[in-house]
Amino acid sequence: MLKSILTSILLLSLIVTVNIIGYVQIKPVLDMPPILFLDETCEVFNDVAYIEILRDISIEDSASLWAVTRSLKALGITKVQIYINNYGGSLLDGFALYDSVKELTTEGVSVEAYGDSIVASAALLVFAGADWRTASKNCVFMVHDPKNSEDGSVVEDKFKRQYASILAACSSLSTDEWLVKMKNETWFTVQEALEWGLVDEIR
Repeated sequence: MLKSILTSILLLSLIVTVNIIGYVQIKPVLDMPPILFLDETCEVFNDVAYIEILRDISIEDSASLWAVTRSLKALGITKVQIYINNYGGSLLDGFALYDSVKELTTEGVSVEAYGDSIVASAALLVFAGADWRTASKNCVFMVHDPKNSEDGSVVEDKFKRQYASILAACSSLSTDEWLVKMKNETWFTVQEALEWGLVDEIR
């Protein structure tokens, strides 16, 4: 009996304490809109999808983004923000990621890419595909001749030109100018990327 009374008193004390000093801290958490996790790279909050491109670009990433884009369309999401901090990876999967991003933009979804730290190689394709491209003040970019992931040889010229033509379509440089920069493995600053039309805004 005494144990029951003590338990009731303890519960009552907790309730009173929460109501008096904890309400201000707890209520905002309870009132927050739910966060929907579509997978480990994408979450939806306040009707905006946030996607991260962080690991080496591979078939898992292209398959993941392909599935995510379909989920976003099914949910009626019209705004996507992509955070990119990436050294690159597979060129062919970079093409697939670019296609998924462009598919969103052509279907009325606003896609903003934010480059932070480094955006290099195949990751540049994801960045280039967005409607609006921003980058941090110290973000670094790099292009080079893509290599075959199986034996390390340079990929065929037609695929290099395909890569360069995508960058040309998203910047003020020509395909041939990008091919030269790729051949020389060019590292460039965010200010240079802005001058070349690859970046729209520096934050």
